[in-house]
Amino acid sequence: MTNIASNIVANSQTYYFKYVVGDISMMSLVSVTSIAGPLTIAFYPMLSKKIGMKNLMAAALLIGAVGKLLPLLGVTSMPLLLVSALFFSISFMPIFILTSNVIINCMDYGEYKNGVRGEGIYTCVSGFCSKVGTGLASGMLGLVTALGGYDGTAVVQSSSAVNSVILLFTVVPAALYFLAVLALQFYKLDKELPYIQEELKREAHLLQGEKIVCCILQRPFAAANNIPMIRTSAPIPGAGGFCRHPTYLPNYRIDLKNPQNKL
Repeated sequence: MTNIASNIVANSQTYYFKYVVGDISMMSLVSVTSIAGPLTIAFYPMLSKKIGMKNLMAAALLIGAVGKLLPLLGVTSMPLLLVSALFFSISFMPIFILTSNVIINCMDYGEYKNGVRGEGIYTCVSGFCSKVGTGLASGMLGLVTALGGYDGTAVVQSSSAVNSVILLFTVVPAALYFLAVLALQFYKLDKELPYIQEELKREAHLLQGEKIVCCILQRPFAAANNIPMIRTSAPIPGAGGFCRHPTYLPNYRIDLKNPQNKL
């Protein structure tokens, strides 16, 4: 959704300054505010630790949504357009930077739950969604302006065409940002991630032989007792290739170097 919103803003701003503001050269002045976004990156680690990555991204999205609605108070007001562009630039950078972290966290969660990290599928889905977002943004731009009666050959556009451009530049990206905030509420790994990462480290040590205890589980026993299993990189005699950290079933620990000996 954020990708669609940013592409809609980028594609519609030329129309906005040409037909709404009436001076396309002002677009260059407003674009200068984009330098503010990268300057905020230095604060992300501190803010992420203090309020959490999810809350930081949600706050950024809300700032961007409010910023895009500001021009509605005065569609030709340059001060409002400058503040709007500043807010949107500041809001975009946390999403652009931290999305990769969110994807990596989802990889950790997937590995913890299923034993498969799945870097390839996560990366492909992310790239696919980005391409789809770009295409949808172009399609929405064409659809809304067509419904508004935009005529590229006309010197002066109708009021409905001008309103469609205003809608695309302000309300549509703001609505998409609000929807992104709602979607972000389903992300709940900020609190769970430290424990998940610690468990993955322990299991990595098990597989590398740095810890020689492991829980031996057969599929029926694990399923009957609702115990998750993780596939090992190398088969363990008597384990059926599955193990879990010994804290889950202390009575089933064995010595991996001598599997026949229980601890």
